[in-house]
Parts: sequence; C-alpha cells; structure tokens
Amino acid sequence: MGFVSPVIVKAKVIMQKLWLEKIDWDACPPEEITIPDDTAAVQLIGFADASSSTGYGCCIYLRVVELTGTLGRVVIFILFLAFLFLYTAYSASIVVLLQSSSNQIRTLSDLLQSKLELGVEDTPYNRFWFFDPIRKAIYEKKIAPKGSTPRFYSMDEGIKLLQNKPFAFNTNLGVGYRFMEKYFHEHEKCGLQEIAFIQDGSAWSSCYKLSPYKEIFKVGLLRIQEHGLATRVNHLIYVKKPVCAVRGGRFVSVSIVDFYPSLLVLLYGLVLAVVLLGMEILYHRKYGSKDNSNNIIEG
Repeated sequence: MGFVSPVIVKAKVIMQKLWLEKIDWDACPPEEITIPDDTAAVQLIGFADASSSTGYGCCIYLRVVELTGTLGRVVIFILFLAFLFLYTAYSASIVVLLQSSSNQIRTLSDLLQSKLELGVEDTPYNRFWFFDPIRKAIYEKKIAPKGSTPRFYSMDEGIKLLQNKPFAFNTNLGVGYRFMEKYFHEHEKCGLQEIAFIQDGSAWSSCYKLSPYKEIFKVGLLRIQEHGLATRVNHLIYVKKPVCAVRGGRFVSVSIVDFYPSLLVLLYGLVLAVVLLGMEILYHRKYGSKDNSNNIIEG
C-alpha cells in the first residue's frame, strides 16, 4: 500500500485529529478540523438503523465529486504510471512472441494446412511440375488459386518478401542462399527452415525416349550420386545455408523525415498542455477564492 500513501495520508491525519478530540460519530467536527480544500465538492453521507431489542448498525461514506489540486494530480499520476507499466509489459510480450521462431511447419502437408503465404520462383519447371497430390493442392490453393494472380516471383522479389514478412518461397537452395547473404541482416538469418519440395533424391536427366544410351546415362548418374561427386560439385558451386551468428534485434537509423509525424504529435501535445494549463489557471483565479460547502447528511 505504499503507492497510495500520499493519497490517503491526509484522511488519516483528519481521523487522528477526530480521535484526539474524542468527537462522537454523530457530532459535527469543529471548524479547525476540516477537509483540505483539494476538492470541488465533498459530502459526508451516513446511514444508520437500529432495533430496540436486537442491535444497530451504521455506515458512513465520504463522497468526492471532483479531484483537483495536489490530491487529484497525485491520483492521476499514479493511474498514468500504472497504465504505462501495463502497456509496456504487453508490448514486450508481443515483441517476444513475434520474434520467436516456430517449428510447427515441417512437411508439405503442414505448409498446405498453414496460413503462411507461399510464392515460387518464376521458372517453367515450377509452372508445370505438380503431379503429386499434395504439390498439386499447394499449387491450386496457395500458388495459383482461382480468381487471383499466380504468385510467381523473381529471385529478388521472393527473397525480399521472405525478409520482410512471414512468407515461404520455393527456390533452389544454393541460389536462394546467395541472395540471402546479399540482402539479409545477421539476425534475420536465424530461424530459417527448409522443406524438401521433391522427396525423391535419385539422380535424373532428360534424354531421348528411344535412345540406346538411356541405360548408360542411368547407371552413370547413379554412380555420380553414390560416390558423392554430385554433392561435392554442389558444395563448390552453391552457397551453404547462412550461419546464425547473432540473435536479437537491430538498430535502424531514423532520419528527421521519418521522425516528423511523431515530432508533430509531440508538438501538438505540448501546445494542448499549455492551453489546458492556462484555462486551469484562469478557472482557479475566478472560482478558487470561493469556499466549498461541506454537506453532512444523516439518515
């Protein structure tokens, strides 16, 4: 209760004086024991009832019509601080929630059922290879739904969308990671997740259907994959997944042009505060000299 002590200490002092004077509950207090002139109107309302044989009871309320002066300012200041702390705690919780990464989307089925927006790299391969049921459903519901523009993007557009909002982008990993190294900040490289769009990892290549070399191509490609030659070439050509070296937020430089709306709101607030202060001073000079009446109602 230490926070409300500046508000209730005056009432405690009045009660102490009443006890020292041994004033009864139904007696009027002397003139020297009065309620400080920090309010516009104060009423002391009492309710009492008694029975000749069973008992009696009473209740007294102090009704304050309007808080002004030091007492009112202290109460308003404490309420303002309380709401400010609540808003700060709520904002911090929202920021932590937004910055936390999620592992709920791990498969193509999870991606299909999620509300995450999906785009694909604009290549002929991505426009026609959707024979699998799940990939076909992804194409019809997320990539090119009826009545909307298909979500085919260039590499630059897709990576920037992935950087600026919750987004999934289907592209070649090696090329995509090269663009991420170019555009992403260090903390934005954390939390990246991969989902294999094609589950079959067997080597393949196109050739003429009736070619006599088809079996030779098949065996040769399988051996290249089994001996790790394809993996080695991919590691030499393509960029690996960016390493998450820094976690946390970033500081962005803000110019005066970006800060102008906030500065304008602050200026308007200062002007309004000065105007209200002047009105309060004029009101106090005009009506402050009048004594406030204290009404005592007994029942």
